[in-house]
Amino acid sequence: YQRRVHGGFFGPFRESFCKMLVNCSRVFAQRSFFAAMRSPFASVPKKLQPQAKSPAAALAAELNTSLAEEQNQDRSADPLDQIVKDFFASSEFKVNKRDGMEVVLERTYKNERILVEFDTRMQIADENEDMDEEEEPKEDEEEEEPMHDDNSAATSFEVYISKASQESTLLFECTSHHETINVDRIRYFENSSVARADNYENSQKRNRVYEGPDFRSLPENVQDNFLKFLAERGVDDQLARFIPAYATTQESTDYQTWLKKVSSFLTL
Repeated sequence: YQRRVHGGFFGPFRESFCKMLVNCSRVFAQRSFFAAMRSPFASVPKKLQPQAKSPAAALAAELNTSLAEEQNQDRSADPLDQIVKDFFASSEFKVNKRDGMEVVLERTYKNERILVEFDTRMQIADENEDMDEEEEPKEDEEEEEPMHDDNSAATSFEVYISKASQESTLLFECTSHHETINVDRIRYFENSSVARADNYENSQKRNRVYEGPDFRSLPENVQDNFLKFLAERGVDDQLARFIPAYATTQESTDYQTWLKKVSSFLTL
């Protein structure tokens, strides 16, 4: 029996089984070795990796970079800034109030109180310029490069002229365009509060007041005299240049304020 088991029929199986045990021992030894190498007690500590910034911190850093670039820009030669400085240096108008995007200029003329109100966002695209861009040049005509003017957009504004002795008010609905004053309508109000629509009730009353004729439909001599009437009170070409220039420069100031406040919010 022993001869048959050890040297007979089971001989080949015994040799295979022994080889398998040897291989398993080698694998086990290798795994134990590499496990020991990975152990913190058997290896040198890895260099600590720097932690990545959070999205909020990364965004705040980018906003601060943009803010620094805006603040470092040399605006001393900016013609729009110069227009604003020249206006305040020579005009009787002063900024009465600035509430967000709404600006109110005020001055007095004799016994009149004059207010100019505009929104720095109320810039209207030039329809004629849009039409010119859509027209394709003819084959025999040379294509000219378009002229870009930062002050070419029309800005709507309103002029309120009231007498100190009474509540009645004239309202001029205007636009400043290409450094000139364009009057759209002239409205008359018995009450200055209704003219300015300082609350919901007065706003409703204002909507029921006659809008006045289209200014361009008036006789030319009447139009000219109204424009002289306004120019005498400081509503002239200088104001027409100032309003869009001020709106543009204030947009830059508001943008910097936005960068600063949003960056501060992100780092809280």
